[in-house]
Amino acid sequence: MTQKYVEAINAGQIMSVDWRSIEEMLGEDAERTHTCSIHANDGAFPPKGEMHTDQLTEEQIAEVLQQTNVRFMAETHKNGIPYLPIETRFFSSIKPVSGPWIENPNYKA
Repeated sequence: MTQKYVEAINAGQIMSVDWRSIEEMLGEDAERTHTCSIHANDGAFPPKGEMHTDQLTEEQIAEVLQQTNVRFMAETHKNGIPYLPIETRFFSSIKPVSGPWIENPNYKA
């Protein structure tokens, strides 16, 4: 199942992770599951319409992120207010056209 996400990110699609149940950081509970989706990189933020959705464990999510060329990340927050809790985190290997994407400062091509 994780291979589908690895291939999607490496092909320029976007992966979203429902971040609401993560209290501090990804990896707190390796077996805890989160809704993850693959989205087309079509210029919308947040990305519209899921192409595929699964429940992945935190261990599987970490595995996907380690096996891909994730270079950019963005997030949405409760009520759209940046200092409120994160609702969804998005990952992409190429910078989407719109949205508050930040580049991984440790990325090595």
